[in-house]
Amino acid sequence: MPEDKDGKNFFLMKLIGIGFSEELPYGSESGGSLVERTHKFSGRFQTEVLSYLKSGVSFVVAPSLSRDVLSSECETIGPLALLTDGKLFWSSDLSCYVERYRVELPQEFLERMAVNNWKIQAVDVSVLEI
Repeated sequence: MPEDKDGKNFFLMKLIGIGFSEELPYGSESGGSLVERTHKFSGRFQTEVLSYLKSGVSFVVAPSLSRDVLSSECETIGPLALLTDGKLFWSSDLSCYVERYRVELPQEFLERMAVNNWKIQAVDVSVLEI
């Protein structure tokens, strides 16, 4: 069992990935299709959802840029990072797909955002595991 610097045991929190669609270079088939989920987000609470996605706690930063795989120009979105709320994790470009293409998010993710009052709580990244 892992121990902290004081020798006390602690548990690692296994994070659940959201939005790692098969079209993305870092996605997987089990993540489903990004294309099939476009234009399905109702837009209800869109401002709150986008704010939540963008304010996730960064715990992994990749030395690469994210590119829009749904754009014919494959334009740059920005630096790629993994963000979390302490239970779920997603890529930093997910907010772009929700905003530009109204990509639908899993209902349990939306419910978690609402339960958290649309705000990311404090996250101890030292106990996270993906």
